[in-house]
Amino acid sequence: MRVAVIGCSGGMGSLLVKYFLSRKFKVAGSDLKRTGLRSSRFEYFRSNSEAVQGAEFVVLATPIDDTLRAAREVLPMTDKGCTLVEICSVKDKILPSLRRMVSSSGRRLLSIHPLFGPSIESFHRMKVAVVTKNGASEMKVARRLLRGANMIAIREEDHDRLMALALSLHHLINLAYAKTLAKYISPSDFRRLSSPNSLLQLTLAEGVLAQNPSLCSYIQIGNEHSRDVVKTLVQEIGRISEIVRSEDRKRFEEFFTSASGFYRDDIASHRVLEKMSRASKLMQDG
Repeated sequence: MRVAVIGCSGGMGSLLVKYFLSRKFKVAGSDLKRTGLRSSRFEYFRSNSEAVQGAEFVVLATPIDDTLRAAREVLPMTDKGCTLVEICSVKDKILPSLRRMVSSSGRRLLSIHPLFGPSIESFHRMKVAVVTKNGASEMKVARRLLRGANMIAIREEDHDRLMALALSLHHLINLAYAKTLAKYISPSDFRRLSSPNSLLQLTLAEGVLAQNPSLCSYIQIGNEHSRDVVKTLVQEIGRISEIVRSEDRKRFEEFFTSASGFYRDDIASHRVLEKMSRASKLMQDG
């Protein structure tokens, strides 16, 4: 099978090229910057239009802001029966336009969201959200392209709301944590003094800061559901702040108990403390 990756030199694009090559696909890639990848089954093109010719799947691994432009450029050059694959982290502002564009062209559209970043170390059971509109048909197509992946079906109308929790909230908390920490101490000094749990939190924050700021800004600003998440987060921090200012330990413990009660069964069933201990040891050893 032949797969074309538009944006093959970027973080996710280069990762997907390696994945497809590991599955013995023939891969064509295009990007303004030439990739350093070498393989007898990989062919690099500077032109998007050339790269997509003869491809059964065309993956748009461009920046989100460039997705629609790239789709308009390559669709007329693809073969009938080709599947265009978009991987955007936010769907609401892009997916409807892509659906109209693709349906009028006689091609197919597959909307997925890789729930991992370019730093992933193994392709084994990688988690991929498949945005469904027609039920099982999208899952069937996705399994042909991403063999062995852990596929999770998400309805189109639910995707951005769920990603506001899975991505936006995670980014917001860790950005605020990193900015707060930076006002008081350097990362190196903090590591010397940190507890295992606070070291884990620092690592999470630095993991967010290592990401592309343009992508993170789109996840926050481009996803309308993020605004509700921000509002709720600020309200909860405000409640905690008021309790701390009032020096009321009883109210703090009630707040803590209320929060922990919601997660008690999950904490026990997933053996959270054991996992945190193992993760902390790995980081300290590293």
